[in-house]
Amino acid sequence: MTSPDDAYRCERRRFLLMAAATAVSGCLPVAHAAGPAPRSPRSDDWIPDAGLLAKMQGLMGLASVPGLGIAVVERGEVIWARTFGVLNASTQAPVREDSLFEVASMSKPVFAYGALQLVEQQRLDLDRPLVSYYRAPYLPSDPRVDRITARHILSHTSGLPNWGDDAKPETLRPAFDPGTRFKYSGEGFFWLQLVVERITGLGLDAFVRTMLFEPARMRHSAFAWDEALLPNVSYGHRVGAPVAGHGSRPVMDLIVPRSRRWSKPIRDWVHEDWLRVAAELDPATRPGACGSPTRRAAC
Repeated sequence: MTSPDDAYRCERRRFLLMAAATAVSGCLPVAHAAGPAPRSPRSDDWIPDAGLLAKMQGLMGLASVPGLGIAVVERGEVIWARTFGVLNASTQAPVREDSLFEVASMSKPVFAYGALQLVEQQRLDLDRPLVSYYRAPYLPSDPRVDRITARHILSHTSGLPNWGDDAKPETLRPAFDPGTRFKYSGEGFFWLQLVVERITGLGLDAFVRTMLFEPARMRHSAFAWDEALLPNVSYGHRVGAPVAGHGSRPVMDLIVPRSRRWSKPIRDWVHEDWLRVAAELDPATRPGACGSPTRRAAC
């Protein structure tokens, strides 16, 4: 379960560069809810039986889940898919097979897959300190920071916090020597995201498109929305507030007009583009803005 504070920090990073969220991770990419219409499966091991399907709406009500998409994939093909509930609790627009959902930190393994391809190409060394590629300006002066590698980041053993505070460098100090313990860290993934951007010259979405989405024909997955995807993205919901501006939608509603004005699709933005739009927005309307706008991705 995500706490209000976690959601706030996540929103701040999503605004100042997707993808994060992971901050990467990102935060988050958007994933396709379901594939083709139901078809005869080769194996029914994972396909919900009629009894469970009959109870689905009731189970969703108990869990306060307004919309849901389920798919079963076998040998790279969608062999069964079904959608339930609504995309928008206010309008009651139904979830469809082309509906999209934010997947938050499940984007981290997706980004990691792309990063490991750079390792295979010998463009990124798992055991070379990240500071030799790029030292993010918000990181504190600490010898442990200087020893953190991509391996530490990808295995969550860097010691970095999940998220820190730009204005308080001490909150970004590693909690232990890199490689000695496990500690989940969104900060680490965001730093690695910036390193990857400097190695490839690509923003997060363009990087993952190149490494995974396009080769795998994942045409409805993204780390950053664009105007074509926006109508199909689910709305965030909270109990007692049908559409509460939860998730990335408030951010995207603010930046889509700027993307149009700049004639640069959001999915092609690099970190500097996100910093630029953050600087343009009135602090009073900047979603989740706090601290210095020198970094940040999605959560």
